[in-house]
Amino acid sequence: MNTFSFDRFRKVLVYDFKNVISSYGVAMSLMMLMPLAMWISGLVLNNPLDINANASPEFRLSYISVLMVAAAVFAPSRVYKSCNLPSKGNYFALLPASLGEKFLSMFLYCFILIPVAVFLGGAIVDSLLTLLPIGYFAEPLWKIDVSMPDCVIAPFWWCVFAVVCLFSNIAIFFFTNTIFKKNKVFKTILWLMLISFVLSLVGFSWVIDWLMSMENMRDIDMDGETAFKITFWTGFAICAIFFGLLTFFTHRRLKKMQY
Repeated sequence: MNTFSFDRFRKVLVYDFKNVISSYGVAMSLMMLMPLAMWISGLVLNNPLDINANASPEFRLSYISVLMVAAAVFAPSRVYKSCNLPSKGNYFALLPASLGEKFLSMFLYCFILIPVAVFLGGAIVDSLLTLLPIGYFAEPLWKIDVSMPDCVIAPFWWCVFAVVCLFSNIAIFFFTNTIFKKNKVFKTILWLMLISFVLSLVGFSWVIDWLMSMENMRDIDMDGETAFKITFWTGFAICAIFFGLLTFFTHRRLKKMQY
């Protein structure tokens, strides 16, 4: 079954949605309510009428963004945790859909729908709390300062770069979900720490620091603006290639899976 059918794809989306609700719905709901926990903590620890004790919109947006990333990191191991298990993974293999349809559904939920849902949910809870006359949130999130200083890179490309970097990080856990059998997130983090340690021992981090250094760029007769562009687009290309390779290897891994 190699063809793509929108009707079958719709059924896979519905099936995966039910799986998301049953296996990850409670955890997602708790993540969405975390701004409430922050608000209560601020109310308890600070004077609710002291405007200087309020959390800034920038800080709260960063907090919600971290929750969004956490939701994306844990999504594959919670929603598709048994897709690579010899016995329990039969459900994945026997779904009446092509691998492309199942993989696209996995990609949409893990990379887009779940993190966006957690982000929007947290933002809505945060916005509702700002309507209260007391509390830790004085200014709504839309009051955040989005102005950017003059830069040689357009804001649009900064946004694209942020998304690509986020996707490349999620892709690591997306791929390892098909490798590890148990404790998938924990083992992935341990391996990342081990790889980082090994790379630091061989001096790879020193090479990166040297490449990122504007002073070294100037030493080879390159102005600061050109050096910044090279650094930006090099990082962009590395993240994009890394994301593409991990996504491809995840698809290949699922295709070669033996149940």
